[in-house]
Amino acid sequence: MTTTAPVVYHYHGLTGELLGTGFADPDPVNPDKWLVPGLATLAEPPASEVGAVACRIEHTRWELLEDNRGTIYSTDSGQPREHAELGPLPEGFTTQPRPSLHHVWQGNAWVFDEESARTAFISAAVLERNRLQAEATARIAPLQDAADLEDATEAERVELDAWKRYRIALNRVPLQDSYPKAIDWPTPPN
Repeated sequence: MTTTAPVVYHYHGLTGELLGTGFADPDPVNPDKWLVPGLATLAEPPASEVGAVACRIEHTRWELLEDNRGTIYSTDSGQPREHAELGPLPEGFTTQPRPSLHHVWQGNAWVFDEESARTAFISAAVLERNRLQAEATARIAPLQDAADLEDATEAERVELDAWKRYRIALNRVPLQDSYPKAIDWPTPPN
């Protein structure tokens, strides 16, 4: 009888995943044999690899299965979800997080979508310009009323002129060479 207990390899009952090693127990009835516990085998699993785990398939053989457990990302929306199964990724998912809302999945990687980014930058710039123009219009209205009624002071006329020039400058923001990526917003009058 061998005096050194053989190594046994324990595996998970549902997934077959290698859990660890141990040693066989001596058979008290037959001292020439060793007892291998359930969900264990004497067969050595394959060497592990990055991104894979050794699994006992149908309790008869070892295979390396892809290990993509954890957070995965939809290639359509970039939205994350938790994935708990061994094996290949489900169709339409990747382990790579989407770098930004302006990236789209092409082939096997996220690619920056210049047109999407430009559209988003323009949309944000238009919203900001409209907000600033509305503020300027609100400041101009009472000054314009005073001017229309020929009741504006010299200071009010100067202020009215400054706010109108500011509003014109806001309207010309899209004409800047760096628009919409970098915008030199005009400074409002004090």
